[in-house]
Amino acid sequence: MNEEIAVVLGGHGKTATLHDSAEIVIYKKTGRQWSLLKAMPFCIGEVFNLHQLRLKMKELIAFLGECKVLAALSVSGAPYFELEKHGYAIWEIKGKPPAFLQMILDEETESACREDGLDEKPGPAAEEVYPGHLRISLHGMQGCGNGLSSKQILQPILKKGEFLTLEILCDHAPPWLVAKILSGELRGVVEKIAGNESRILIAYSK
Repeated sequence: MNEEIAVVLGGHGKTATLHDSAEIVIYKKTGRQWSLLKAMPFCIGEVFNLHQLRLKMKELIAFLGECKVLAALSVSGAPYFELEKHGYAIWEIKGKPPAFLQMILDEETESACREDGLDEKPGPAAEEVYPGHLRISLHGMQGCGNGLSSKQILQPILKKGEFLTLEILCDHAPPWLVAKILSGELRGVVEKIAGNESRILIAYSK
């Protein structure tokens, strides 16, 4: 897997939207370290018609090259569909790189492993602690070769929605799930328990 991640950054070095960004930075992992590969000033702004917007997105896609993962504070509308159409994995996450880069890479690697059929182990099941309250532990499951990806384990539970609250215990909070909470798609909170352990509590909403 190509270990490059592009990040949309604002003026303070934190993730931003494409409309408020200052630059696009591509980070590459070499050994255990993440380093800046290349950067480009970039901002869609607010005064663009659809034709101009597509030209800007074409410029962005050309810059990204072989990098197929992009992280931003949020991506929506035409920019989202242009990136999705070209096969990019889009992550909506709040923060300052390189703090979240490894988490994103872990999730992407897990998905790639499953698609290649490298791991057929069954995933953990959610248990009902008391009526309406489900709990599931992903400890030991996060990482290629250790089972299903967090998306494959959790999305069916979230889609089914047969719970009032869902408690998730994990080694680290999955970036895709954090993104859904930050965007308001899911109602939930993320707590750091101790060391590398996290607890996520999701409240069901129609």
